[in-house]
Amino acid sequence: MRVVIAGGGGFLSRHLIARLASSHEVTVISRKPAQVQSGNICYRQIDFMNSWDAGVLPNQADVVFHLAASYGAFPAHARELFQVNTASVQQLLDYALSAGATRFVLASSGGVYGRHDGPCRETDTPEPEGFYAAGKYAAELIAREYASRLQVSILRLYFPYGPGQTERLIPALAATLRRGDPVRLNRADKPRLTPIYIDDAVEALCRTLQSPATGAVNIAGDEVVNIRDLAGMVGRLCGVTPKYQDTGLESGDWMGNTTRMKELLGTWPMVSLEAGLARTFAASLEH
Repeated sequence: MRVVIAGGGGFLSRHLIARLASSHEVTVISRKPAQVQSGNICYRQIDFMNSWDAGVLPNQADVVFHLAASYGAFPAHARELFQVNTASVQQLLDYALSAGATRFVLASSGGVYGRHDGPCRETDTPEPEGFYAAGKYAAELIAREYASRLQVSILRLYFPYGPGQTERLIPALAATLRRGDPVRLNRADKPRLTPIYIDDAVEALCRTLQSPATGAVNIAGDEVVNIRDLAGMVGRLCGVTPKYQDTGLESGDWMGNTTRMKELLGTWPMVSLEAGLARTFAASLEH
């Protein structure tokens, strides 16, 4: 299978590339200078912040993954957020059509729902909070318009984590604890979360290739954890006792219902949160 993956420098992409390269022809779109071709992997440098020419990509492709994302702060990075998270989706969809692809997979975010009390289902009305989530939802709407010409799968990911990740929820929480700063807690220690270990997120992506899955699908872990308990687990692995600061604020949850994921992609033994965190911090200690 000929696979094109946008976002080659990202956490999720790196793991997916390693998984697919053994049995598929993989073209990686990366913002950084193109690397030397290795085995079944071919790199193409494209910066979604600027105009780009799809002519540098293969003439034919079977599947296109859009995993590129910008997490810059709004409003300072509004243009980058829009170009990478939204505008490039439309451009890559046009490329997918021209290359004869049959499937387009868009990595979105559970954040498009906004905060709810309890787990969100794909039938819930999205209420994105903030520019990043709004841009992701706009990209989803754009992708849906191509659904009559491509199989479009929209994967709403919930806090993927694992070795080598930087800056996102769990690395940021670890950094807070190591600095000795307090972890801010809302009422009832919310939000409650459903993080998914990177191996399981990649498994879901790979299963999408052979699945009838179209439209939005939540990609989340099986376990629910609140911020206090998550900080406690991370603290034990980092050798730090967490400090807490109550905000007194109300908060909804960031939880994904996985019924549709299991119906469309099947089930597999998922990595527990305890085991996933242990693997994550064992790898960081080795380096």
